[in-house]
Amino acid sequence: MAGVKISALPAIPSSALADVGPFVQGGVTYKASLSQIATLFNAQLQLSSTAQVTGLSAALASFLPLAGGTMTGVIDMGNHKITNLTDPTNPQDAATKAYADLAGGGFTVILAADYATTANLNATAAGAGVGATLTNAGAMAAFSVDGASPSINQRILVKNQTLTQHNGVYNLTTVGSGAVNWVLTRATDYDQNTEIVPGTLIAVNGGTVNANTSWLETATVAVVDTDPVLFSQFTFAPSSFFLIANNLSEGVPATMRTNLGLTGAATMTLPVSAANGGTGIANSNTITLGGNVVTAGAHTLAGAFASTFTFTGATSVTFPTSGTLITSSQPTINQPNIVGVTTNSNAAAGSVGELISSIISNASSVSCTTATPRDVTSIALTAGDWDVFGNVIFPMTGGSATVLSWWSNTVSATTIDASLVSGISGTMGNGTGSSIPTRRYSLAAPATVYLSVLAVFPGGVTVKACGGIYARRVR
Repeated sequence: MAGVKISALPAIPSSALADVGPFVQGGVTYKASLSQIATLFNAQLQLSSTAQVTGLSAALASFLPLAGGTMTGVIDMGNHKITNLTDPTNPQDAATKAYADLAGGGFTVILAADYATTANLNATAAGAGVGATLTNAGAMAAFSVDGASPSINQRILVKNQTLTQHNGVYNLTTVGSGAVNWVLTRATDYDQNTEIVPGTLIAVNGGTVNANTSWLETATVAVVDTDPVLFSQFTFAPSSFFLIANNLSEGVPATMRTNLGLTGAATMTLPVSAANGGTGIANSNTITLGGNVVTAGAHTLAGAFASTFTFTGATSVTFPTSGTLITSSQPTINQPNIVGVTTNSNAAAGSVGELISSIISNASSVSCTTATPRDVTSIALTAGDWDVFGNVIFPMTGGSATVLSWWSNTVSATTIDASLVSGISGTMGNGTGSSIPTRRYSLAAPATVYLSVLAVFPGGVTVKACGGIYARRVR
């Protein structure tokens, strides 16, 4: 009967549907109708374990669960597709067609950056991906990078952050100043993981170091501002290479010299003519110097003119065009600025004859307290030897003073040895005064010199002081 279908059988009469049986279970005989049997088979059968069905455990072991599980061996898809895969993130993940198309296409070139960083930016990161920012975390100042001061909205390639997840392409959205922090915001064409992909090529147009370079992004970024963003230099600036103006003519010596930037001096023979900057003299015992000569260290002449000349970087020597430079009876010149000035004017700072002064007019006189040293004014002197001198006048009202004295000193409002002080005692009225003793100050370091006075006077008398202090450099 295998493969044979029996049809057109007569229907079972209703009288025969009442009882079908018998059925025996546990020594008890039952009878059942066809409708009861149909209800039994249509109901869900629940098993407490797979062992209740013979061979079911072994059969299920050859199948994978709907979630999870590990396959072994070759999988034959029978010319069918695996669909709805995500892009790979790990080295051994399967790749989708979209990912393979992107990788197989080579480089992705995006809009060039105006400048690029050369070191880590001291900045605070905020946000992630779209709208993420880097804000200045150092002293407030306008943003600068690679020797340039970018303008608002210019593109910056940030490639040197210590926290590499904050690298990327940013726009300068706030330039910054001494009162406002600068802010960089991720560029809208490079702020998502679908845009920050390996093979992205970014050119840099400006900067001292990075001008005319390009950089390749090499890392896979699944989560922006979490995963590292890495850049490797792809091309170098043309100035980094030795360029040849005409490489088709390298075999021609004259062209080769031009390509190398050499002038006709490369082919000259000695002696060099005066027209080419030489002397035209072949005598090895004659040296002719022309133009600016820069020397350092000791230079020794041997033979009939044996002598040693010592030059230092701080010494500038001008040789006369004729006559005798120096004789053995003349003193040795070993100090700069020895000439000072040739008129009665003030010499330049640091030269002999430099004059420093400070004058307090009568209208600006300082008030004195009886028997208490007081500074009238002061001057600041640099290291060297100075002759200090000056004068003082005491305007008074209401009477006279009994003691007046004045001097110069490097300590403010402090009396000094009587031999260095000018003064008078007795009865002195309004306008009394005189010059202070000239005093030599040899300073190893900058110092302040004060014009100080002392007055003793009774109650009801007002004593003031005015005048000037001067210093002339002698070394």
